[in-house]
Amino acid sequence: MYLNFELLSTSQFFSNVPKHDQPNTFNGFFSCNIQGKRVTKQGALPSMGSLLGALDVNNFWQLLDKMAREVPLETPWNAPCALEWDKMTVKQLIDQKCWTR
Repeated sequence: MYLNFELLSTSQFFSNVPKHDQPNTFNGFFSCNIQGKRVTKQGALPSMGSLLGALDVNNFWQLLDKMAREVPLETPWNAPCALEWDKMTVKQLIDQKCWTR
């Protein structure tokens, strides 16, 4: 699934991410779809070019998990930060929270 991070609000991002979208593994190789293209690699971490980049991605995913836990599934508009998150795009969140590009 491709999501346009520049136009998507944070709450829309959380509602569009599949809950059980697990990548496929076969003989130690990892296979998934990224922006409509099949990507196959070996190893636990994607190629980030640097350890700092990999740590940044890990921290960002942990932040998204933490934010998602704050959103009630039945009434997401009642989340503590719903108004603030609805005003920002995912790109703005990435620019605000990530150190690497």
